Amino acid sequence: MLIRFEYKATPYLPIKNICVIGSFNGFQPEKGVMQKKNGAWVFDMLLPEGEHRYKFLINYRIKLNDPNANLYRPDESGELWSVILIDDKGQRLYNNEQYKITIEEYLLSGRIVEPEETNVTSRKHFNRTLDKMVVARFAFTEVTGIHEVTAFWFEPNGSLHSYSQRNLFSDEKDLDEPIHLWFWVPFDKIKGDGSAGLWTLKLFINGNYIMEDQMTISRSFPYQGYGNGYGLKRV
Repeated sequence: MLIRFEYKATPYLPIKNICVIGSFNGFQPEKGVMQKKNGAWVFDMLLPEGEHRYKFLINYRIKLNDPNANLYRPDESGELWSVILIDDKGQRLYNNEQYKITIEEYLLSGRIVEPEETNVTSRKHFNRTLDKMVVARFAFTEVTGIHEVTAFWFEPNGSLHSYSQRNLFSDEKDLDEPIHLWFWVPFDKIKGDGSAGLWTLKLFINGNYIMEDQMTISRSFPYQGYGNGYGLKRV
């Protein structure tokens, strides 16, 4: 069956190149190079009967699931993949179940805030001398199905510092019970003075852009002495 893989260009994630990697091409990027046409990256391939796992490899660095995939399944290591099922008649099979997610709460902190901690104020300013990291905590409710949540951390110059992914799922016994996920950037992994300034956090779920936020990360100590050494001046 001829399958068209497609990923729409978006201003939320700069893309220089993108490939399809999957079980059908040995997960080799050079065998799934996508071309940009009419604002979308596309790749066509004939797939035989069976189950086919795949992801998009963006800029030879970022692996994201297909937002248009109808089915996602984890592999033996727990990594979630987009899946295409083709039956013995050469027809694609679809999952008709509808899934949903609600972001109930979101906050930024200089440490991992546990779920039972409720009276915590979200911060917008962090200091590499006083803080060890910046941590984003998300609380999800009404989670049905299994999903891949990806957090991207962009430096002030717009370059991607790092990204990480977590699987999100529920036993569906209590959909109102929050499920918490944490994403963080340790400050000892940040190098250079150019990293000081306004950082951006972007959240994607199953390859879809969901939200973003910004925070300031400064490098120097927030106060400096002057005069007799006991006065403090904000900088």
